[in-house]
Amino acid sequence: MALPLDWKGKAINAGPISIVGSVLVLQPNSERKGAIISNGGPTIKWVCLSDNAAVNTGIPIIQNGSYEINLTNPWYGAVSVACAVAAEVIGVMENE
Repeated sequence: MALPLDWKGKAINAGPISIVGSVLVLQPNSERKGAIISNGGPTIKWVCLSDNAAVNTGIPIIQNGSYEINLTNPWYGAVSVACAVAAEVIGVMENE
């Protein structure tokens, strides 16, 4: 997963994360400038802007889709992701 060319700063949390049920993918971070959560898998992932995601609630990310937190769409709290299929993988990158 590549960052947009205008991203600057330090990538503090990056890499694939395996989902089983609901997984906290980003801790609360008051210094967060941006984050990208991408879905390269075949099933819909559900993003929740809290520490406990659930399937069929929140923000859906379809196959090959992504959700971006940025300066015009800020969020400094916890972010979690849920999936109906065990052992799915998502990509997560956070920037301070």
